[in-house]
Amino acid sequence: MMSGASVELKEDQLIAVPPPLADFDGECVPLPPSVDVFATHEENLRLYRALAAQHAGRLAFGTYDCSIARLWALLPPVAQVALALDGTIPADLFAFFDRFPQPEQIETLFLLLESERISANLADAYPGLRMELEWLKLQENLSTPTVAFLLRQIPSGVLPQLPADASVYDSLLLATEVYSSITL
Repeated sequence: MMSGASVELKEDQLIAVPPPLADFDGECVPLPPSVDVFATHEENLRLYRALAAQHAGRLAFGTYDCSIARLWALLPPVAQVALALDGTIPADLFAFFDRFPQPEQIETLFLLLESERISANLADAYPGLRMELEWLKLQENLSTPTVAFLLRQIPSGVLPQLPADASVYDSLLLATEVYSSITL
C-alpha cells in the first residue's frame, strides 16, 4: 500500500539487513515466509514489517526506476571505459554490478547506501516508521558476511553519507566511488 505498486512476493529464506534487491524492476519482492530469529513474536513481526517497509520504500522512492544509460553518463570516463570492455552499456542494475570484478561487493555497497536513502525518505514520509527503521539498522547480527567485510575495508568503518536530497543515482555513484577506493 505504501508504494502504490502491485508486487509478487518471492519466498526467500535469507533474512538480511539490508534486504536483497527485488527482481524484474521491483515486481518480485524477496521476503521470508516467516521470521523466527528473535525470542518473541513481537520482535519477529517488527523485523518483518521493517524489511517489508524497505522493499516498499525502494518502489516508492525510485530504486527500480534507475536508468543505467543515465547513470552511465554520470560516471567518470575512466569508469565508463573500465566497465564497458565490450563497448555496451549494461541493461539493468544486475548487469551493471556484473561488470565489476567483485559484483557482490558493489551490490552490497549500493544496498547499504540505498537503504540509508530509503530509510530517510520513509521516515520523512511516514514518521511512525522512524523508530522501526533505526532499530533495523542496529540488527548487525543479520548483516551478511560481505557487509562486515566491506565495512572493515573502509578506514572509518562507516560509509560516507548521502545528501538529504539524494537519488538512486547518487547511491550508485557513491557505491562505485567507495568500491574503487577499497579495491585498488
